[in-house]
Amino acid sequence: MDDASTLKEILTQDQIDAYLNSTETIQPLLIRLEENDVKLLNFIENKYPQRLIAILGRAAPPLLMVKGNEDLLNKQSVVSADHEKASEKGLRTAYDCADQLARRDFNINVVMLPV
Repeated sequence: MDDASTLKEILTQDQIDAYLNSTETIQPLLIRLEENDVKLLNFIENKYPQRLIAILGRAAPPLLMVKGNEDLLNKQSVVSADHEKASEKGLRTAYDCADQLARRDFNINVVMLPV
């Protein structure tokens, strides 16, 4: 199956038309992303996280902006939600858990929650 067929299964014709008509207006953004080593990864590429598609289905974002090693996107991952006012004990516990998981080849994603 080619990319165009795959897109037509997932996107509506209006979405495809909007994308095709927006290429001139997004060109400056694409240049800035490239200058900052940010890659665009669409959902029909092999490196797109397949678990994201499996979990979210049609709600998965069709485009990801990735800086760094995109191979990590398909690695086993856990998310650590940290809080700005976490206690010392809580921070030590989170660090210890992340360290143990990383030693077992898990990718650790940290999200900072606002106060």
